[in-house]
Amino acid sequence: MLLLQQIDAISLSRLTPYKNLCTSNNKLEEYKLATCVYLSLQHRTGIFFSLIQELEVAIRNEMSKILKNHVAPNKDLLAYFCFLACDNQSQLLTESKRNLKLGIASLLNLRINQITNARTTERTLKNRRLNENDLIAAITFGFWVHLLNDDINKNPHFLYWSNIFSPLLFGGRFNSTVDIFKSLRTILAFRNKLYHQEPVWKKRNVNTPHKALSELQRKYQLFLTYLSKIAPYRIKLREKATLQKWLDELNFNPEVFDSEIDKLKAQSFI
Repeated sequence: MLLLQQIDAISLSRLTPYKNLCTSNNKLEEYKLATCVYLSLQHRTGIFFSLIQELEVAIRNEMSKILKNHVAPNKDLLAYFCFLACDNQSQLLTESKRNLKLGIASLLNLRINQITNARTTERTLKNRRLNENDLIAAITFGFWVHLLNDDINKNPHFLYWSNIFSPLLFGGRFNSTVDIFKSLRTILAFRNKLYHQEPVWKKRNVNTPHKALSELQRKYQLFLTYLSKIAPYRIKLREKATLQKWLDELNFNPEVFDSEIDKLKAQSFI
């Protein structure tokens, strides 16, 4: 296969961060190596998808459960979400209201400016046999994270939400609400980069393929630590999965990494 075909398929701009990891006096060899490193690191980045999904599902489910059991009148979470989205007295930022309305609008196939009245919105959702779980699935992950944003200028209602979540969230396994927010913000930022195919290993001083691999491993261990605090019962089950064990053993092994790159480079270009 032709190197140019590979570069065109990846795009030169997307390949550039990987090229910066590779140094050679021969530019052709440099691009060949960068293409192989790109593929090898992309494969290894794939291990994060199930882990981030585990985190996201556990976070939104626990936070929504707390809202239902401790805040929503009559434990009617759907009605409470409609109140938060539509009522001027709700403790949500304008952007958070917009995110919630976007979730509702996507379920009802409406424009966001048509979501204006809490009771009408609730009735319409129920008439279409939509429930709180449908809405929870439609709400962006960022909505949950920024409920706990401790920047009072950005989130004047921080103390309100902190008082609700602080004693209950994640079994007290984090040091504080601020600690929770910083951890969730890290997960959110990584998640967005991952889903947009950005180089999630990228960091100052990461300037070789091995350093990129080490940075991926560091982040993986960090998110495993988060999962152990957020949903320890999930990480225990995850650790028993045979395929997961194999992936954990091989994914960040530098010898396997080097061997794969060498083989790709030797066999893949005309």
